[in-house]
Amino acid sequence: NMTTEFALGAARTKEAHAAEIFNYAFSASDTYSSGDSTAGPDSKALCATDHPSTTDGAYSGCNKGTDALSAKSVESTRILVKGITDGRGNKVYANMDMLLVPLGLEEIAWEIINSKGKVDTADNNRNFHQGRYKLAVWDELTDSTAWFGIDSDRMKRHLAWFNRVNLENYKKFDPDLQTLTFGVYGRWGAGFNGWRWVYGHQPA
Repeated sequence: NMTTEFALGAARTKEAHAAEIFNYAFSASDTYSSGDSTAGPDSKALCATDHPSTTDGAYSGCNKGTDALSAKSVESTRILVKGITDGRGNKVYANMDMLLVPLGLEEIAWEIINSKGKVDTADNNRNFHQGRYKLAVWDELTDSTAWFGIDSDRMKRHLAWFNRVNLENYKKFDPDLQTLTFGVYGRWGAGFNGWRWVYGHQPA
């Protein structure tokens, strides 16, 4: 039982560390548990309103909003993601196909994606969003109102997880003290090398 709980604890720690990418998505001045800065390669937070360009000094890329999760805000975010451009103002053809939400927003997100009729209206229109997005619910997200629209294909190219040393259990018996010591060891890391795969909302 002790070794099982150690393994579960280590798995929870990995989940919490991975979720820090999103838990600090709106801050460039904090540090992850690893000690690394939460700022990205452009010195901005993952989700910011003023991402710079190395080729155009007037460029200001935005992937941060303050809208609460709703059918209306999902649609406006889908359009904003479609409009994301590279550092020269050319569209990158990002396609929002996933919603990432904390546990408390799961019901709202599920209804937006799965309702047959138009959400939150008395109209008899079909729901434009039905079946359009994958839903990811993460218990480790610490902001109960923040949510993210994600291009999952681009995410795979710009969001990284490294298992440097897979989790290893070990034990040591001391015959003199008659004690048995258990432990779990592992090394891992996470990071992102671009922001054009996500649009985050942090409602006030």
